[in-house]
Amino acid sequence: MKYGLLLVHVMKNSKKDGYLKLKYSLIKRFIFFNLNSLKVFKLITMFKIQNVAIVSLILCSLLIAFSGSHPTSSSGGYTSAPGDGVCSQCHTDNNTSLDGDFTVTGIPVDIEANTTYTVDIQLTNPSGNASRGGFQILALDADNTQGGTWSNVGTGSVLKTVIGKTYLGHQGSQSFPASNELNWTADWTAPDEEDATFNFYAVSILANGGNGNQNDRFLQQQFDATIPDVAIPLTLSIDLVANATCANSSDGSATVIISGGEAPYDIIWENGETTETATMLPVGNTFAVVTDAAGFSAEAEIIINYILELEIDIVDLNNASCFGTPDGSISLSVPNGTEPINYEWSNGETGNTITNIFSGTYTVIATDANGCDATLDILITEPDELEVNQTMDMPSCNGDEDGFIILSVTGGISPFSFSWEDGSQNESNFNLTAGTYLTTITDFNECITVISTELTEPLALNLDSTIIEHPVCNGDTNGTITVTPMGGISGYDYSWSNGSTTQTISGLSEGEYMLTVTDSENCSQSETYTLLNQIELIISTSSTAESSPGASDGAATVEIISGGITPYEYEWSTGDTTATANNLISGAYNVTVTDANGCSVDGMAIVSSGDCSLSTVVDILPVTCNGDNNGSVLVTVENAIAPVSFLWSDGSIIGNRSNLAADTYSLIVFDNAGCSDTVMNIIISEPLELNAQISTTPTTTNITSDGEIVITAGGGTGPYNIKLLDANGEEVAVNETGIFSNIPSGIYGALVIDDNGCDLTIDFIEVTFVTSTSDLFETYGILTYPNPVTHQLTVSVKEFASNLDISLRTIKGKLIWSDKGKSRVISIDLSDHTPGLYLLSVADQKHTTTRKISILH
Repeated sequence: MKYGLLLVHVMKNSKKDGYLKLKYSLIKRFIFFNLNSLKVFKLITMFKIQNVAIVSLILCSLLIAFSGSHPTSSSGGYTSAPGDGVCSQCHTDNNTSLDGDFTVTGIPVDIEANTTYTVDIQLTNPSGNASRGGFQILALDADNTQGGTWSNVGTGSVLKTVIGKTYLGHQGSQSFPASNELNWTADWTAPDEEDATFNFYAVSILANGGNGNQNDRFLQQQFDATIPDVAIPLTLSIDLVANATCANSSDGSATVIISGGEAPYDIIWENGETTETATMLPVGNTFAVVTDAAGFSAEAEIIINYILELEIDIVDLNNASCFGTPDGSISLSVPNGTEPINYEWSNGETGNTITNIFSGTYTVIATDANGCDATLDILITEPDELEVNQTMDMPSCNGDEDGFIILSVTGGISPFSFSWEDGSQNESNFNLTAGTYLTTITDFNECITVISTELTEPLALNLDSTIIEHPVCNGDTNGTITVTPMGGISGYDYSWSNGSTTQTISGLSEGEYMLTVTDSENCSQSETYTLLNQIELIISTSSTAESSPGASDGAATVEIISGGITPYEYEWSTGDTTATANNLISGAYNVTVTDANGCSVDGMAIVSSGDCSLSTVVDILPVTCNGDNNGSVLVTVENAIAPVSFLWSDGSIIGNRSNLAADTYSLIVFDNAGCSDTVMNIIISEPLELNAQISTTPTTTNITSDGEIVITAGGGTGPYNIKLLDANGEEVAVNETGIFSNIPSGIYGALVIDDNGCDLTIDFIEVTFVTSTSDLFETYGILTYPNPVTHQLTVSVKEFASNLDISLRTIKGKLIWSDKGKSRVISIDLSDHTPGLYLLSVADQKHTTTRKISILH
């Protein structure tokens, strides 16, 4: 017979007077508890335990409803673990309205020995139907004994140990708060073991709050955690036995030292050896790989050094002197090698010296008597290839000498020398015509390149393609000239001496017409065209007087003196159409003669009535200056019967004439008796056009006054008075010879006056000074661009000189700009200047050079 001790914890929810009365049928005794004070009224009763199941039922019934902490029995708890009871022994699990979840977290599947984990236990009551909740958890090892250690038990939980097993559970069942969640925490520490698995058993009750064991629900959790087995790792080290003999030999040795892992081991070195000690190792980093029986591998490295490294010294090295020239050389020695030394070059040569080589990298392998070798890369350089950049300006116009070439050299070794075919020794060459120019350029190493530069020029501007139509008749103004330029650069401008600017001019009389054609490059060509009159149709009339007044037997005859084109047609005022009109009475008879071109001339014949002694004398005064109209004729009539009338060939009917231009005139004089007299070929002459020829003698320097100007006048009427003027029009000197000596260089003008007071103005005379064969533009490195210029002309001066004078003048010599060459780059604004040719001069104390500058807008 066994006795047990019954401990009952009663919650304060009794329905009768604060006391609970229990009846135990076997012992027939009552135990009273004071429910108000939660103290046991009568704590212990001894009874005979005949039915253990009844006691278990009572304990389970009170687990949630009345327990102060999670329940255990003498054999364990109620986690369903091996040896433990289960909650279904005393609770029914049939209340589906209790829908909570029970979770235990914080312990991973794989755990580490002697490591503490924080365990979180949570019980939820989503629907709020459960009243209270509690839990119990147990950890067992593989032998179902206590696994690990619980500690740091949180509020509301407690540890209980039964026969060596520690249970973690609630310390008093807890009512669900407003969040409907209950949470407990504790720490669990894994034991210091390897290859061990621990089983966790956890149970929780959701109580309906009915103070019984019905209509509850219990929840269970079970999971494992494992501490893996830890093996000793495979580790390696390598001990050096011996370094290699030479830098390129493979006779080093080393031994691999193995620790840990699981034998047997497979060994393989980088060079393929498979023993612990390798004896054929090369210089440098090498390694061994060891694999144990479990398939684990480890690797270790070692550096194999060498006992001797051959040194290759460069005794002499000569780079290639010129680009592409094979005259380089290399000479070597190996001071620490054992003779004999063998040399193998990448170009196939042997021996310590190679010569006549191009630029490039040459590799040599030197091997001594012990088989040690060394390799060296040696670079043979060469100068960059001589390359020449050509800056050129073509001659402006066909035949001009204003082209230039400037050479700029890269590569090679400076300084450079230049040799032109024309003897020039500079990098630039000026005042060149079209053609091909060869220049030999030599650098400091005497490397040579020859450059060919071609200067081209426009085709010559040609005005030979011309159609000329002369005036049809003498004195007509229906001539035409049409010119078609050839060559030059298309885009021609035309400037005729009569002011026309078209390709064709018309309505022309006889005379000379000068045309200047300028192409788009400002090259010009001038030509003079002459229009000829037909030979003037000149007639002469004569008459035969009547035998007596009224006899009607007079005659009038017209004769062709010169000119015209046969056949001729005659038309008399009488209607006659032959050269002679007969049966005429006294009077004046008009006749028109027309040639084959339709050119006509009128004449008059006077038939007198009998004997007449009328005669006419004329005195002629010529025109004073060429082109003037101040000629005159004084007429004297003798043996006339007044009144007398006059008829001139130009239609005038007065006697004496004045203000006549140079020409040939005729006059018929009539008196009252019907007598007439005809005076033919009354010639008003004029002097030849006044002209002058200019020659100059330059001064010996630009500061001396030993120049000379000789002006030889012609035309007009001598003698001549000649005035020399300066560039501003002021008189310098005057004489009749036109010889002006001892004058300085500069720009001059002149005024020539003949004996009749006719004058000629000469706008531009330049007295230069003696220049050397060198071009000052070239000497001082002066460049002008662009040319032609539209707005701004740039003058760059490479070499400065204190006595340098640069000036720009009009073609007539008027100074518009000057500079002493003190600036390296000079800009001249020409936008306000009239288009045309200007003169840019460069002068020093002894010489001057002038070039043409063209302004276009």
